[in-house]
Amino acid sequence: MNTIEIQKNVDSKINDITTKLNLKESNDKLDQLTNCVKLQKYIVQNNNEVTNLKDDYSSYDKSTMRTLQLRDAVLNNSSVGLFVAVEFQEILKRTGVNVECVGMGNRKGQYHMANLVLLGDEWYLFDPNLEKALYNAKNGNNLNYAGLGTNSYLKDYQPEIIMPYNNENTKVPQNLAKDDIPNFFVNSIENKEESKSK
Repeated sequence: MNTIEIQKNVDSKINDITTKLNLKESNDKLDQLTNCVKLQKYIVQNNNEVTNLKDDYSSYDKSTMRTLQLRDAVLNNSSVGLFVAVEFQEILKRTGVNVECVGMGNRKGQYHMANLVLLGDEWYLFDPNLEKALYNAKNGNNLNYAGLGTNSYLKDYQPEIIMPYNNENTKVPQNLAKDDIPNFFVNSIENKEESKSK
């Protein structure tokens, strides 16, 4: 399948996800937070470790990498960290949310990808990758890595680099939120949304 066909399939699946989750295009901070929470829960529940990805990325042109990453996250439900961060960004950008993929590093030299989301005037951390590990370990329903500020999140990891979107180079924003969006509030959004769908 060529990359044009892959992109059409990705776009179709993203439309399906957006409709299924009832993600709204909005400039309202609460609507945007609701979109983030619903999408993070969806990714945690649907993306799984995929070891037999179909392509060797080195055989493709650099300009098609994002399409292939989206294919593996959106169509193949891969939980590979970079793919999940790109999926989270792409779907939310289509609803008007300002999202960045951010490379995080710790003191041990370990790295992974997370997302920064601009809600109001501050950037909050959303980490579907760490969420997935905790969600699987606890087999729980609550989100723990959604809407985090630097006071709690940056004890473990530091944002080091923003992955360019459409070849735009961006620096890590300075206006990172210090305090978390309260966890009970984040989870009350998801619980309310789940009640509506029943």
